[in-house]
Amino acid sequence: RRQRQMCIRDRTHITTYNVGYGEGCTINQLVEHVEAATGRKLDVEYVPARGYDCRCNVLNIDKINAEHDWTPEVSLKKGLLRTWKWIQFRLA
Repeated sequence: RRQRQMCIRDRTHITTYNVGYGEGCTINQLVEHVEAATGRKLDVEYVPARGYDCRCNVLNIDKINAEHDWTPEVSLKKGLLRTWKWIQFRLA
């Protein structure tokens, strides 16, 4: 919460940060995580990869860590579950 407040207060300096948790995730793993969080089977359509598609993505969070002493506290899996629960609460 402290880091988010620091970013919001400084409206004169606009920048972009990668926010991740330091582990890679394939699209198939992401689908599995979303299905586990929601308890629903996704209808996935596989198409041929394009030349610029990446097989795995790991975000470099050095900049946000250096500027705001931010480190992740929640894994992608837990974050997706928390987000799904929040959505369900907001829609109830």
